[in-house]
Amino acid sequence: MKTITLTIGIPTYNRPQALERRLNEIKKFHNLIDEVVICDNSPQILPSLAQAVQELSKCHYYKNSGNIGGGANFLRVVEHAKSDYVWWRGDDDVISENQIQSVHAYLSTTPRLILLSTNVKAPFIGKGIKTFVENFPVVRTFGWLSAIVLPTQFAQKSLRWGYFGIASGWANVALILGLFREYPDLEFVVVPISLQDGEFRDVDRKEGLRWSLFRTCIKQFPLTAQVLESEQLRKIYLAKWRTTHGFHWIKTMVRFKLGYMPQEKITLATFFPFISIRNLRTTILAIILWIMANIPRLAYQLTFAYIWFYLDDKTKQKLELDFLSGCENYWQVFKALRVNKGYVSTDGFI
Repeated sequence: MKTITLTIGIPTYNRPQALERRLNEIKKFHNLIDEVVICDNSPQILPSLAQAVQELSKCHYYKNSGNIGGGANFLRVVEHAKSDYVWWRGDDDVISENQIQSVHAYLSTTPRLILLSTNVKAPFIGKGIKTFVENFPVVRTFGWLSAIVLPTQFAQKSLRWGYFGIASGWANVALILGLFREYPDLEFVVVPISLQDGEFRDVDRKEGLRWSLFRTCIKQFPLTAQVLESEQLRKIYLAKWRTTHGFHWIKTMVRFKLGYMPQEKITLATFFPFISIRNLRTTILAIILWIMANIPRLAYQLTFAYIWFYLDDKTKQKLELDFLSGCENYWQVFKALRVNKGYVSTDGFI
């Protein structure tokens, strides 16, 4: 019986310590991994990282001549992979034994797309693009890089769709949709996993947020629909996509206006994709977000500095505003909010 091989592919940019932690994790499960491919957009490699790469056998490190952008770097990993499957991993996501065992359990001699998900209780198996888009709430985890395991040869023959999707900021999503363009009968499986605390983004939360969240996740995501072959499929795809968005975006907007998240230019057009006569919820959500975006940041900061001391510890923890924990009075909270401003990376992603 043919042994099925697995590559872990890590695109990275300016997070050498996080990458070293990933390599140390891989050492624990080295017998389950056949190859590690690292593609690095960073300006230089630190000596400690170079040593970590050298110490890990079957590890291939590729240093890009410059920052080629996150999307292109994702695809470069696929280009270099040589195993039957390539598992994309973010450099800031912990690689656990639970996840590796879950992946191995669904590797197949017949090429298939494997997605890891914390939202499903049992494996979901389907075939073809129509089934895929009609079950968007189940497969939506394909937006998370570390949840994607690709059949390598199929992915390499579909790379043109990934490159097409770079402009949208979703090269990984475009490549997956492109797989179905090239292989209409491709099987896919969504595998349930559980994540322990710290297994999703082990870097500082603010460090992890260095891209245009609203622009990328709302305005740009619908551009990936252009990979789909028919207008009917595009309509289904976007309709199902809207159903996965809810009023949690209001909390995100508050965090943005408080200055905790990276700042970006928001216009009415940012929320156009949410507007649909078939989805009243996202239409209302678009209006609310637009109104909130136009309220001056100072108003949020003045109000929240007052509210902060009336929140219980559990609520404060959920808000993940750790930089306010040491504040003892209103003006200290207000001052911390005023100086705590994020930024947006020019290349959008890792």
